[in-house]
Amino acid sequence: RVELLEAALTPRCTSTYEATAKMLCCGWMKSVKFDPIALLGLLSPTVNDTICEKAIACVIDAASNDETKSISVKATLKELSNPEVRAYKEEVHKPLEIVCGDNDTPVDAETVFFLRVMCDKTLKDTSLSDSRKADTIGKLMPDVPVLCEILQKHLGLLVGSIRSHCEGQDEEVDDESAEFEDSESFICLQLLHLFKLSDLKEEGSRRHFISIMQQMLSSLETPDELIEESVRAITVAHDTEAQFLQTVSEILSDVTESSSDSEDDAITASQQLRSVSILSVVLENTSRKMSSNSVMLNFSSYVLSAVTNKHPVVREAGVSCLGKFALLSNQETVVTDFKPLLLKIAGNDNEKVEVRAQALLALSDLTLLFEDMLSPCPPGPDEEVERESFLSLVERMLASPKLAMVVIAAEITIKLLFSGKLNDGSMLAQLLTIFFDKDFADISMMNEESDEVKEVGSPVRLQQLLSLFFPAYSMKNKHNRDTLIGSIKPLLSLVDAKLSKKVRGRKVTSWPISKMIDYICSTVDMGEEQDACKNVDSESETNKEENSLEETSDSEQADTNGSITVGLLVSEFMVLNSSSLTTSYLRALCKIIASLYIDENSGAPFQFTVLKNQLEELAMLITDDSALRTLEPQTEKLVSIQAEAESDVEDELIEGMESTNLQDEEEPVANDDDEDSRTDENDVDENQPDLSSPRTSMSGKDISSPGKSRRHLATVN
Repeated sequence: RVELLEAALTPRCTSTYEATAKMLCCGWMKSVKFDPIALLGLLSPTVNDTICEKAIACVIDAASNDETKSISVKATLKELSNPEVRAYKEEVHKPLEIVCGDNDTPVDAETVFFLRVMCDKTLKDTSLSDSRKADTIGKLMPDVPVLCEILQKHLGLLVGSIRSHCEGQDEEVDDESAEFEDSESFICLQLLHLFKLSDLKEEGSRRHFISIMQQMLSSLETPDELIEESVRAITVAHDTEAQFLQTVSEILSDVTESSSDSEDDAITASQQLRSVSILSVVLENTSRKMSSNSVMLNFSSYVLSAVTNKHPVVREAGVSCLGKFALLSNQETVVTDFKPLLLKIAGNDNEKVEVRAQALLALSDLTLLFEDMLSPCPPGPDEEVERESFLSLVERMLASPKLAMVVIAAEITIKLLFSGKLNDGSMLAQLLTIFFDKDFADISMMNEESDEVKEVGSPVRLQQLLSLFFPAYSMKNKHNRDTLIGSIKPLLSLVDAKLSKKVRGRKVTSWPISKMIDYICSTVDMGEEQDACKNVDSESETNKEENSLEETSDSEQADTNGSITVGLLVSEFMVLNSSSLTTSYLRALCKIIASLYIDENSGAPFQFTVLKNQLEELAMLITDDSALRTLEPQTEKLVSIQAEAESDVEDELIEGMESTNLQDEEEPVANDDDEDSRTDENDVDENQPDLSSPRTSMSGKDISSPGKSRRHLATVN
């Protein structure tokens, strides 16, 4: 049943959702006499809380008269008769009593879960006014002191079960005890959530609730899974952040003073772990304007003591809390105080991987918020050289033999590249090798069914991130696409280094370099197409047809130039490293060059010349006949392209000279005719010299005749 609801009760397909809602409300609800609590008993909310909440939300929506609460409320109960519909609505909306006449009777998980979902949906109902919401929730929930009493009762049952469980019993009883603990912990979480929805404005109820929370958080016996929800509930009970921080300070003092006289390291570690667990949630719910608060500044002592603890679990929690504390500090404090400490922890090879990972994640978050986080730290008073920078540390972690560090460093690199804080083709090449690494993919497939897939450091999670990162990175802007193309050269060097190393005593014989370069080119093309679509959408309808032809020609030229660029990068790498390349790798690179489509009608002429020269140089360096035969067609094509380009240039020069001559020949004829026409019109006697004319001398001879001189020049030309 749970698997069916998980697959079908989604809004992605309206018809599927409606059919599932009918099955749930008209079929399953009818089989339990329209009792939602009984339905939850069949779905086990303590284990399947997410899908149970969706199912109960659908049941509640079907009982409502508001058509906006689900995809199709009106049609959901269509298969039921009118009496059945009335019974359905009465059962769903009947008052709940989580407190029976006998106060010693515990509350079951299904009832408190249904009450919590009902209150949540009431608060989110946009059709109700604030006063109506408060009135409805007041009728559903008991008073705050009653809820506190119920919480204490179930917390006592949970702590008692944990004590007996720790004392050691047989496996059968242990399984029952674990199931009971899960149920009681679930009930406590639902009750804590109800406190956040209740009215804590009444002073007496609020103080009583805060005192109960202080007792819970101060006790080391309170399970860790209740800490976060307890702190969030306390947040709601305070009007200002200053009051909230003061209450937290009192709780931390109670935690440390509860066994201050004890010299047991385990108890001290438990105290520090509880302190940083509380502080982690507190820092997540505190704004940066409280960074200068005196109480907030005092919290640093708890964090630093946990960071220096000898227990790895406490140090891990302390470093995580330190990163959150730094996010609320000012830039000067972060750069001068927290950055060197986090870099020292992350770069310590003797430290546990989990602790170093938390330090790296904290540094990546701080890099997104503050400047100067990527620059190296200045040397200390006793140091002569600069400390390792965060960027060089991440780059070193990408090549680490420890899988967990590689995964963490890769996720950090993705974050920095996509945010624009980092622009490095070599780091992109590292991510590409991880994405196409067969061994890494096999590990991801093995861990695909693990519950930790969504956690940071999971290989499956990293593969999913990389599959989304490269297309999104290319679509973001042109600068990113240029960086992707620029990653080809370092990628070739990385693959060459991997092929030369031995893995488990044997050399790696193959690597999908052709697929990797094809993936880069296709990803870049995808980004170009996305940009073209954006440009088309932003243009007016009248210019679409006119610009489509230009975009087509531009895209073809971009593809051609991209092919030439890839060919230049690959051929240059082969020229520089031809003597050290393995035969299989050499042949694979030659096939890449041979498969490139190069258009002879577009592209810069110098690119064709450079590529042709590099291929001719490769022909002299390569001794493998198969590789040479692979390159021959591309070399011949480039030679023909260059020859055609040179002949085109010569033809253009000849045509230009001929057109110039024709213009010079046409111009004198027109002037001569004009001169003759002027002579005829004036009808001057040639034998009578005109002394006033500048073209004649005193002897009457013609000194200058434009018609004759220009005809002479034309003949000479």
